[in-house]
Amino acid sequence: VNYTIDDIMSILRIRADEEGVVLDSDALKALTNLGEKASLRYAIQLIQPAYLQSLRSKREMVTSEDVANVARLFIDEETSANLLASMPDPYCTYQPANN
Repeated sequence: VNYTIDDIMSILRIRADEEGVVLDSDALKALTNLGEKASLRYAIQLIQPAYLQSLRSKREMVTSEDVANVARLFIDEETSANLLASMPDPYCTYQPANN
C-alpha cells in the first residue's frame, strides 16, 4: 500500500495518541520521513523507544533528537539487509551442508 506523506503523518499521530505519547512537531516530521523512506511499520515501531528515550532525558515530549537516537539503534529492514550483505562471508551467507 502506498501512503501519502499526509496519510503517514496522520497514522503516526493517531498511533502516538493511542500509546499516550506526545510528539513535538519535529519528531512527528522525523517519524513521517522515516515512514516514507523505510516503512510505516518501522516508524510506528520507533514511537515507544523514542518515548523511553525522552523519559530518560526527563522529558514527557518526544523530540526529533529522540527519534534520531533510536533510529540509529534500531535500523530498518533494508538498511539491516544491506549491512549484512556487506559483511564477510562466514557469518552472513547461507551455505547448504554437503550431504
